[in-house]
Formats: sequence, C-alpha cells, structure tokens
Amino acid sequence: MKKIYLLIFILLLLTPKVNARTIKVMAVDKFSTENPSNTYKVQTIDAEELEDGIFLEKGTVISGFVVKTYAPQRGKRDSYFEFHPTLITYNKETINISHSKILARVVGYKPIDPEKFVGSVAIKAANFVMLGSSQAISFTLGAFQAPSGEKIKSGFDRMYKESFVSFIEVGEELNIDVGDILILKIKKNN
Repeated sequence: MKKIYLLIFILLLLTPKVNARTIKVMAVDKFSTENPSNTYKVQTIDAEELEDGIFLEKGTVISGFVVKTYAPQRGKRDSYFEFHPTLITYNKETINISHSKILARVVGYKPIDPEKFVGSVAIKAANFVMLGSSQAISFTLGAFQAPSGEKIKSGFDRMYKESFVSFIEVGEELNIDVGDILILKIKKNN
C-alpha cells in the first residue's frame, strides 16, 4: 500500500506545471479565421498581472503577430487562433515584449446563462436516475416552447441539439468585430 502512495506522489511531482492564464479582453481590430491577417490587437478589460513581472492596467492595448489559425472541428469545437504578443501600449507608452516566450490563444467569449446551466444539470441528473429521461424532457420542452403547428418538429430539433449525437457537427468560424469580448489564454511557449 505504501508503494502505491509513493508511486502516486512521484507521479504528481513529475507532472509538468501548466502556466496558463485566462484574461478577458476586447477586440480592437476585426479578424476572421477564414481570411486571417498577420497582426492583431486587443485591449484589456481589467487589470491583470502576467509572469515575468508584466503588469497590464485596464485599457492596455496588446499587439502581436498571428502565429497560427485553427479551423473548426467536429465535436462543436469552434475555430481559434494563436498569436505572439510583441507590444504593450498604455497611456501612449509602448513596451516591447517581443523577446518574451508568451503565446496567447484567442477564443470567442460565450457567457453562461445560469438558468440554462441549472436546467441542463437537472436534466442530466434526471437522466442519471432514469436512463433516457433527458431525451423525453428535451422533446417536451421543445414542443411546449414552439409556436402552434411546429410543435413536433421543434421537439425533435431540441432533442437532437441536446443529445450526444449533435456533437458530430463542426464548430463555427471565429469572426471578430471591433468591440467584441474575447478570451486570451496566455501560456509560456517553450
């Protein structure tokens, strides 16, 4: 038994530390993963502190080069792109950080509706207790929320969208307009 605990402890020590940080930002430029540009700019919404002593005040503009764009994939995984921040601008003062090994993944921001989240958790819990009940609940909710004449079609549509079968669909392209809220997942690039 001690050997198992020792093995688990050693594996935990050998697990690499993930140095990723998530920052909510606002788009300064338009961008599309279908027709990407080489550079991109975002503006911070809140004050954030990164590694290497880099502090970002609210309203700091981060500029960088687009490294790679990723197409949408099956499993409803939306497209995204990675960029290397090179300049930080705040109060007309520009700092060059092109020497840093920071790589940022830019993804779209989708706020979570608490009511829908609680409802989906309740449906999944009901499905755990009684197998197949989530499909019946989804069909019923879709049928009741539809206009008259389309109740059965709406019920089946909702049942499909909330089932695991819908994950065969491809995600969406990332089309960013000025002022859109985005998520930067910043990590160290080795």
